[in-house]
This record gives sequence, structure tokens and C-alpha cells, in this order.
Amino acid sequence: MIYGLDIGGTKIELAIFDRQLQLQDCQRRPTPTQNYPQFLDAVAGMVQEADQKTGARGSVGIGLCGLLDGQGRAVAANLACL
Repeated sequence: MIYGLDIGGTKIELAIFDRQLQLQDCQRRPTPTQNYPQFLDAVAGMVQEADQKTGARGSVGIGLCGLLDGQGRAVAANLACL
């Protein structure tokens, strides 16, 4: 299975695709924007739930809006915890 994560400032959405890229399921939850451990727990929890639902370990791709600062570090303006 293939999981696509769309991470934004208000929601995280995880879509589950089969190997032919046909959408199988999706789930959504609010994004924890102020607390990094909560943010990681939310993302990891969604992936674990998808693994349980599909009975397999999926490959994960993440879409996340951000910019590179002057030192080459990624900055996500809508996610203070990052």
C-alpha cells in the first residue's frame, strides 16, 4: 500500500492507495501546530492506523508546505512546532 500525507496548518489527511494508485480510503484529523511531540504522535498514529486497516506496512509520502531559510533549513510558517 501507498500512503499520501497532506500536512497543513489546520488538518492532516492520509490517503491510502493500492499499487495501481487507486484510492482505497482516507482519514483526516486536526494538525497539532504548537507541540512537536503531539504533531509526531498524530502523524505516526495515522500511519499505524492505516497499517492496521490494510494489514500491511505502507510506503509513506508527505506533502508539506514550507520554505528554505538563509541557512538551508526548512521552515513551515503555518506549523509553529516545526
